[in-house]
Formats: sequence, C-alpha cells, structure tokens
Amino acid sequence: MSLIARLLRLVALLASLVIIVSFSFFATDLASEASEGQRAKVADALEPTPTAPKESDRERRSGGFREAVDDVNDVLVAPFARLVEGQNIWAQRIATGVLGLLLYGLALSLLANYIRK
Repeated sequence: MSLIARLLRLVALLASLVIIVSFSFFATDLASEASEGQRAKVADALEPTPTAPKESDRERRSGGFREAVDDVNDVLVAPFARLVEGQNIWAQRIATGVLGLLLYGLALSLLANYIRK
C-alpha cells in the first residue's frame, strides 16, 4: 500500500473520530443540563461554528482536551455550517456531523482505495 493511501486512511480515521467525539460531548452536555435557561445558553455555545463571544464562553467551560476536539471539529464541519444555519441546534450538529463523516470518512477512504489500486 502506498504511503499516500495510508496517510489518507489515517486522516479519514482521525477526522471521523474527532467528529464523533465532539458530537458525543455535545449530546452529553445537552442531556445533562437541568434547566431550560441553561439549555439555551449551552445550545448557543455549542453551535458547529460559533461566533467569537460564544467561542470564548465555550473555552471557559471546557477543559483543554475537550476544547481541542471542539476546535478541530469546528474546522472540519465549517464547510457545511451554512447549509443548516437557523435550524435547531440538534439538526445543525447532526447534519454537519453526517456530512463531515461522509466527506472525511467515506470520501477519503474511497480515495485511498483508488490510489492503492
């Protein structure tokens, strides 16, 4: 197998893992919040591509690893964020996550298979 194909597979795997872990963090946060007011604040801070004030609020609440995962996820799903603007936060996160997995997980894996042959 060529080095490029291996590298593409690794990138596909890492990107998919980041998207899945970030979505897991998001779902855990929303599921564990008790009050409706807190849910609204958390939902605003957990948008797929947050604004600068929302980003700084998220950084304050999150640990280092969590924030690194969320920052990488923001970059990975940024191309899809405009497609779901104005939708429910769950719809935004699910749609951008699925599109990210399709592009980075599936498409890069298929490209790696193509290169290998």
